[in-house]
Amino acid sequence: MRLRQVRNEYGETQEEAAIAVNISLSMFQKVEQGIKNASDPVKERIAEHYNLTVGYIFFDEPITHSNKKEVTA
Repeated sequence: MRLRQVRNEYGETQEEAAIAVNISLSMFQKVEQGIKNASDPVKERIAEHYNLTVGYIFFDEPITHSNKKEVTA
């Protein structure tokens, strides 16, 4: 799992990240430490917050960014 690495690369504290994805600091810490598994909706919010895929952050898949389509003019 790369959650700690990603969070550090974005220069966020655990508290800032927890607030951004709307979970408690305690829950975020447990997920980051691998003590507790995040629910799928929480994993999705974390991935969206960092504009990365759930697979990259939580399952060590190759780096990819969110699959959201960008609107072009």
